Amino acid sequence: MSCSACQDGAEPSLDRTACVCSVQRYSANGSAESECRECPDHAICDHTNVTLHALRLQKGYWRHAPDSLEIRRCPEPDACV
Repeated sequence: MSCSACQDGAEPSLDRTACVCSVQRYSANGSAESECRECPDHAICDHTNVTLHALRLQKGYWRHAPDSLEIRRCPEPDACV
């Protein structure tokens, strides 16, 4: 990481070699250099460096693909893990 500051919603990684998205934010393309967006409703962004593909969902919700932000309530909550 250069001497420049991380953008809003990001912070230095533990080894200070890059910027990562802060807690309650995620990166759509895996890089905090582009944009760290607010965690969507029903998603879990409880640690730094969350990416869209690795976005975990609250129990009872699902999405059809790892690159989708269309998060839906499961009609049978116990069937969605």
